[in-house]
Amino acid sequence: RDLTQGAVLRQLLTLTAVSLIGMAAQVLYGIIDFYFVGRVGPAAQAAVAVAGSLNMVVMALTQMLVVGTSSLVAQAVGRKRADQAQQWFDQGMSLCLALSLLFVLCVLAGGDGFTRRLSSDEETSQLCALYLRWMTPAMALQLPMAVMGAALRGSGNLRAGMIAQTASVLLNTLLAPLLVLGWLGFPRLGVEGAGLATFIAVTLATIGLSLYLMRARSFLKLRMQHWRPQLQSWRSLLGLGLPAAAETTVMLCYVVFVMYVLRGFGAEQQAGFGAGARINNLFLLAAGAIC
Repeated sequence: RDLTQGAVLRQLLTLTAVSLIGMAAQVLYGIIDFYFVGRVGPAAQAAVAVAGSLNMVVMALTQMLVVGTSSLVAQAVGRKRADQAQQWFDQGMSLCLALSLLFVLCVLAGGDGFTRRLSSDEETSQLCALYLRWMTPAMALQLPMAVMGAALRGSGNLRAGMIAQTASVLLNTLLAPLLVLGWLGFPRLGVEGAGLATFIAVTLATIGLSLYLMRARSFLKLRMQHWRPQLQSWRSLLGLGLPAAAETTVMLCYVVFVMYVLRGFGAEQQAGFGAGARINNLFLLAAGAIC
């Protein structure tokens, strides 16, 4: 789709809607989990709120990668340089996979200590560990899914990424009550079920986008053999993307600080703040999509 043609306002509104759906998906996973684990108890909600602080790290990384990849792919497409657009997509995938691996390793090494320091009691800390068992790989997979969607959007394809992310949120909404509460004969897994539901939804959406990009007719293609890191390309991606991640990083510091202060007031207080923070994030993302 040629985004240089047609009414400017219509194109702006279309891009805003697509960007908002992609950015909101990450928050909606947490809101869905938070809603259904509320039936389990306040400690479970507090655990999702505490562990969900790590999702803001992923949100910051996602914004950085999305801005860098979509901008550089779009510039290359505008210059009619399909080879350059493919190269920026390749390097965006290379960088996001490196960051995904680094994120998983950091959570495995320090996630338990991080959540223990923020949790109000031992029960909440143990529930955090259960939630992160599946949520950690789910959060890591959000990065390649976001980069694929951003690259497609930069090339003028607005539908594929939006469909994949919308479908993943709907699937998570369907699976969460089944796995958290044990509806329809499924095992009642509590907070672990919330993480598992998100993992399944994100994994299937990522696989779907990957298969789409392997089609012969696709303008951009998954070419794993070309994902060898090129540090100069990484610097260009980071140079464009890092400023976009700054606001989310500030919000992350704020949320972690408040969670730490509230730990002395009990799980109910942390759960309440977690609910408010998620709704606030939706409004922030809406403003960010417009900008």
